[in-house]
Amino acid sequence: MSSVPLQVQFDPAAARFGASRSQKRLEDDRLLTGTGRYSDDLELPDQRWLVLVRSPHAHARLGAIELPT
Repeated sequence: MSSVPLQVQFDPAAARFGASRSQKRLEDDRLLTGTGRYSDDLELPDQRWLVLVRSPHAHARLGAIELPT
């Protein structure tokens, strides 16, 4: 396997997006006024939802899940 050195070119336009640099915040007026839609607002045909359950204990066995009523 041969290794090829990585060559990175400096892009002055991209330098303005560095760490600790302030950026003007752009807001979407549709979302600010309540007329926009988030991805959670969409209901598509045959849509499925996924819920992940995590345990704070390594290799724990899950006995039951109690769902809120």
